[in-house]
Amino acid sequence: MTIPNIQMYSDRLHAAKSLGQRRERTIDGRDLWGDCKTPLVTIVTVAFNSAPTIDRTISSVISQTYRQIEYVVIDGGSTDGTVDIIREWSDRISYWHSAKDFGISDAFNLGIAAAHGEYVGFVNSDDWMSADQIKLLIAQLQHTGAAFAFGRLAHHASDGSLLYHMDGVSDYARDIYWRMPHINHPTVIYRRTAIETVGLFNPRRLVAMDYDWHLRAELRGLRGTYVPSAIGHMTEGGVSQAGWKQGLREVRDIAVQHTNSKFMPNLSYRLRLLRGIVRLAVSRLAPIWLVNVIHRAVNPRYSPVQSKPNDIH
Repeated sequence: MTIPNIQMYSDRLHAAKSLGQRRERTIDGRDLWGDCKTPLVTIVTVAFNSAPTIDRTISSVISQTYRQIEYVVIDGGSTDGTVDIIREWSDRISYWHSAKDFGISDAFNLGIAAAHGEYVGFVNSDDWMSADQIKLLIAQLQHTGAAFAFGRLAHHASDGSLLYHMDGVSDYARDIYWRMPHINHPTVIYRRTAIETVGLFNPRRLVAMDYDWHLRAELRGLRGTYVPSAIGHMTEGGVSQAGWKQGLREVRDIAVQHTNSKFMPNLSYRLRLLRGIVRLAVSRLAPIWLVNVIHRAVNPRYSPVQSKPNDIH
């Protein structure tokens, strides 16, 4: 499948009969290009029926210590009051749009088409950012010239309580050709030129669209940089977790498609599927301390909350 380009999505935005607003202003109400010394960063939030959580998401973006931010919200036609909450924040949002879309990848691409920033990042409507997250990632991008930067991810229960942390991996290229490494997508900031080079997210991918993009980037020689001090926050139970089996299948299919190799992608798929099934069974039967010990032994990048009690703000 040929992935639609940015112009096609821009045309869709202009032609759409949707609720929305465009204001050429940052989160502080300044002209988008008024501060030429500081790069403009576009943060995109995609939402659908997210009334219980989107207020927290928006608040975390407008509270960033990095201030040169264009904030774009792409809503998929919510009917639960989400749009009313977006309207309440409209004086801090640069662009918002509410209309039916074709899934998360499609919404990401609409957000990119609406973006003007030199850098683009995503925070979904049930996730949120630490106060210094953008500042730390942009500093690393400017220092290294990398195509994208990513950080650690704190996983929370639906009530907001911290469950565990998942570290990223700086040497992700070692096994990206057959499985999705720990490039924590809710923490990634992309250089816009990298998106233009690699292309948009594949709208046919419903769960592993980030793996598809990062593998394409790797094949083009574009690399990312890991910033462990930049911490994002994700609520357990989102699309990627609820559909974890589908995600594993997509990762396998993406690896086969782009590398023309079947053995390692299929082996990785079977091993990860088995590990996931065992983990779910153990979590239902064993005490939490034992679950944490086993999970840590299998995945050393997993840190239960007890091991890092003061890391998350």
